[in-house]
Amino acid sequence: HGATTSVDGRVVSSSPWHDQGQVDVLPLLNKAKSPMHMNLSLAKAFQGGSSLHLCATLPAKARVSVHLLPLQVHFAPRKVIRVAYSFHTTNDPTSFGLVLNLVSKDEIVLRGWPSSQMTSSPLSQITSSSLSPLIGRAKHTRAYAPVSETTSPNGWITRVYQLGGALWDGHVIKGVSVFGVNLSDERTEDWSVHVGQVVVCPVAADMPTLSQMSPVITAVQIDPSTATLTWTVPSTVQYTHVFQEMLTCHDELVWVGRTNHSRWQLPSKAKSDTTFVLQPVHWTGAVGRPQRVTIVLGGADDPSSFRQT
Repeated sequence: HGATTSVDGRVVSSSPWHDQGQVDVLPLLNKAKSPMHMNLSLAKAFQGGSSLHLCATLPAKARVSVHLLPLQVHFAPRKVIRVAYSFHTTNDPTSFGLVLNLVSKDEIVLRGWPSSQMTSSPLSQITSSSLSPLIGRAKHTRAYAPVSETTSPNGWITRVYQLGGALWDGHVIKGVSVFGVNLSDERTEDWSVHVGQVVVCPVAADMPTLSQMSPVITAVQIDPSTATLTWTVPSTVQYTHVFQEMLTCHDELVWVGRTNHSRWQLPSKAKSDTTFVLQPVHWTGAVGRPQRVTIVLGGADDPSSFRQT
């Protein structure tokens, strides 16, 4: 549920909503001994209607962390694990990051590049063999920078990491933690961040670029018996956003909903041709190529009364 609906951090609907069919996977919020406070917030969302809000008042140079959720992900030989997270903050973005907690007691720290060293590749150029650079180490800790860090026009930052190699072969990730740090040497600061998305997944060996994780919609057709638009997507698709083209001076796309199934009920009282844009979302968070479908006025009960563009 939410007070608004967001797609990739962009608010597409300002109407409050509640739908049990659109429940996303969220961390279990339990008691934890930490000065960091956590709550589900409806004020900002990256996907859907809510985000996880983290905040703390940190003395100079202080660092705070808290366990977010349990996992069980194995580092297999010659395999790469991709980690991505999206967040929004008014503090310095380098003050926030993720930690992968391993069964071996080792920690993999995933933080951003310092502003003076920022280097990032376009997602389309990242291959399955691209690994995040090591930027720090201690006895049981390794720190990595992202292979890609992007900031959306609405302020959401997405960092993508790729981890693997002989160092981690056989290790098991048992959980994910988040941390915040006060970068000031002198003063206490109020620290706050909204976490919109966290993804941890293996990368297929035959996946040449990150862009190819984007799912594709195929076999779009109308079911005349139910006046329903149907399509086919890979099993890796979590849900599909449905937009409608509005013939205004801006030819704007209006979000009309999302579905966990590969179908959408057509309007029964259309007065003109209607164009929908379907956009699937992968379980990894990757957004697929938009598929534009025009329903030609003449009756949804006529299976030939549509065209796909």
